[in-house]
Amino acid sequence: MTVGEGVENAELESRIQQLRISILHLPQKYREVLVLVSFEAKSYEQAAEILNIPIGTVRSRISYARGLLRERLEDL
Repeated sequence: MTVGEGVENAELESRIQQLRISILHLPQKYREVLVLVSFEAKSYEQAAEILNIPIGTVRSRISYARGLLRERLEDL
């Protein structure tokens, strides 16, 4: 590994850690739909069933959660 690769890896790890922290700080109702759909590859329909909420609520929570993350990560 070269020095440049080491710096790039460290920067990538830092960004990943910042993303993890930002996700953990989301309100639970937004975090749980985001994790189900984005990280556990559940469909909106599956997430709605798991959480026992309407699919429209899943859609709106996903949208809001992604917006919150975008705002928090813009500053970094």
